[in-house]
Amino acid sequence: MREKEERTAFGIINVRPGSVVIEVAEGIVKKIELKDEFYEERDLGLYTGELREYFEGKRKVFDFKIAPSLTPFSEKVYRELSKIKYGEYRTYGDLSYEMDSSYRFARAVGNVLSKNELLIVVPCHRIVSKSGFSGYRAGIEWKKYLWEIEGMDYSRFI
Repeated sequence: MREKEERTAFGIINVRPGSVVIEVAEGIVKKIELKDEFYEERDLGLYTGELREYFEGKRKVFDFKIAPSLTPFSEKVYRELSKIKYGEYRTYGDLSYEMDSSYRFARAVGNVLSKNELLIVVPCHRIVSKSGFSGYRAGIEWKKYLWEIEGMDYSRFI
């Protein structure tokens, strides 16, 4: 008996810093990448539509399904991260403290977020270090752009 083949589709939208590429399989978003290059746009209905609404400032929460593959610790990080509302931010230490009433996991939180493959939807762009505006998987220019969309002022961190 043949195993059911998983059909993967890709959507692309272009915004100021570059292209947003979304990968969907069996109705579940598997990955969202932010590229510095511009690719030809490819409509993927609901998925690219919701992302476009976010970039236009019309959407704060996404309705499509995600299913990240996570360790138990990563699940805790994602759960706390999901509590950070649109237009708000926290530090890695804040996230660690909210998980464990301790700051001891701040670096481990950063490590989990550096592997986030669901950018924007899992909002790791809302995290800064205690010393200021810190790295982002897609680059600082993307992080600044996402903060601008959400009405946050990053200038005090740079």
